[in-house]
Amino acid sequence: MDPVQLKIIFLAVMFILTVFFGLLPLPLLRFLDSKLSTDGRRKTWPGLVLCCLTCVSAGVFFGTCFLHLFPESREAFEDLQKERSWPSNLPISEAIACLGFFATFLLEEIAVWILKKNTPTSTSEWPVANNHELNAVTNRPSDDGGKRDIQLAVEDNTQEHGDAGRLAFVHSLTLVAAISFHSILEGLAIGIQTKAADVITLFIAVISHKCLIAISIGLQVAKENRGRKWVIILCIVLFAAASPLGIGIGVGIDNAKLESGDQGVLFLVFTALSAGTFMYITFFEILNRELANPYPNSVKLATLVLGFLLIGTIIALVPHEG
Repeated sequence: MDPVQLKIIFLAVMFILTVFFGLLPLPLLRFLDSKLSTDGRRKTWPGLVLCCLTCVSAGVFFGTCFLHLFPESREAFEDLQKERSWPSNLPISEAIACLGFFATFLLEEIAVWILKKNTPTSTSEWPVANNHELNAVTNRPSDDGGKRDIQLAVEDNTQEHGDAGRLAFVHSLTLVAAISFHSILEGLAIGIQTKAADVITLFIAVISHKCLIAISIGLQVAKENRGRKWVIILCIVLFAAASPLGIGIGVGIDNAKLESGDQGVLFLVFTALSAGTFMYITFFEILNRELANPYPNSVKLATLVLGFLLIGTIIALVPHEG
């Protein structure tokens, strides 16, 4: 079969599979939410299960960063170093990865700043609810029996829930944008292949771990946007479209007959930037929050290692070149 036809078929297959696996966590979260409180008693095990699944997803991102992206960016730099006589004492791939980390951090901070600027709030802390202040308001005596104070507390709580929902939306978009950067790169790698056998091999390598990453992203987005199904679907569709977009860009680059050296520079920059974004997602977006919850850190570590081993096994068993 013609390589271009193969790329078109794989483009559609990759989109469908990514959406499917990205939405898989939804029924699981609904099940866990239904088990949180039964017979008037709140259970802790559903929260522990969710924490474990989240740490597994963190392990997947962690392994992708350090077992896949960093080695590939370093290898790309070494190849370019031989071709273009770049200085060997400059850790260029690592420096670009740091730029990716800082850029993701800056992107989220700018988005949050814009959201805060355009969202009127009546509380001094934004958007975290201050339960002590709300309790103080509801417990304050008043002439009308406390009705007005309770109403104010409910309004404040509603406002804070709205702010938290908007912030969750920003976090989800940042997550999807950061990970999609890597997905575009993978699609681009498929798009520039000229042989059908290489297209098939690279597609198998990409889709094998992309499905696992899609589940991890779906879990993160669904957990932050409970009750807002449109946000979850939007984020998953955007993520699913990234690799097909990369394939299209790769086909365009292939048709433009870009020199291999220039392709190598693009690959180095995209891969290293992706490594930085994965670092940010792993440590700032996931682990930083999970370590703050009351569940045992030993369990979090074990499930983090499990996710790391899962993606590591896939990377080791499936050849990933191109």
